[in-house]
Amino acid sequence: MRRGSASGTKCSLILILILILILLIGGGVSPVFGDDEADTIESMQDTMDAGQRTLDLLMEKFRPVVEEEAPELYRTEAVRVEAVADFNAFANDSNKSIVVPLGFVAETFFQARALMQTYDENLDPRLYQEYMKYLSERGLESRKKGYSLGFNDFWLWAGINKPCCINDQHDYQYRARLEGFMIDALAFPLAHEIGHVALRHKKYSDISPSVSRQQEHEADKYALGLMSDTGLGIQASILTQLPRFDLAERSMEFPQNTKPTHPSTACRIEFLTRDLFEQIESDPQKKADFNGSSSMSIDEVRDYFYDVMLECESDDLYMPE
Repeated sequence: MRRGSASGTKCSLILILILILILLIGGGVSPVFGDDEADTIESMQDTMDAGQRTLDLLMEKFRPVVEEEAPELYRTEAVRVEAVADFNAFANDSNKSIVVPLGFVAETFFQARALMQTYDENLDPRLYQEYMKYLSERGLESRKKGYSLGFNDFWLWAGINKPCCINDQHDYQYRARLEGFMIDALAFPLAHEIGHVALRHKKYSDISPSVSRQQEHEADKYALGLMSDTGLGIQASILTQLPRFDLAERSMEFPQNTKPTHPSTACRIEFLTRDLFEQIESDPQKKADFNGSSSMSIDEVRDYFYDVMLECESDDLYMPE
């Protein structure tokens, strides 16, 4: 039995996803920032430098596939972090480059720290969701003013204890997990933009909104394949960027009309999480953990996502509010 309109419970969808993935997420160890940089990551220049090193590391990881399909992306500074007034990473069609805004990197960093503390201390995921709203509103205000207003760390914003660190070993482990999470979180948006270049997609202004949504879907599919080929997971991006896009849609940060150029966040999440839900359903322990922690069983959630898929298919990859 189906659970009713998918669009009517979109907010619940995001919260359920956050809960599921916090239960499943693990701490990767993929050092990018040096010890000195990690101490001052909050400064904009250090954030930009650390973000650039993360992109460079990912491009090397992607090289066996991408260098053949999009060799122009291996030119000097073809993939870079820039202090631009935008949140979204984007591929520049005219010069075949990819730009990742500094604000995007900074918000992802603060999201990563918040998620780690939520997981480690078994906090209510709704607290993380509220923090996402804070980051979204703060980032939007910064872009309107034309300069960064900065962000409060999760623990400070929530009025709880600082998460790290009780000793040097704890400090090292915390940094390693954070750095690994940042790599995973930035991998999918980078791979998505690579997809636009490798697939030779056209600019939005040259195509219809319907074709544009199909291009975005193709770029998502390309990114999933690229990440699978290089052993990277999608969980971190789903926990950071996609809920952020959902907040933007519902707050009208990105103007919505009857013919959007992108699939709705709900449609993208449904497509990107199909394999994750299959993993939960096929693993007795993960299934038991999920059913014991969620107000919806895994079967109910799968039914819910089936409805989302049908609505997306019938509405040409867009599901209005």
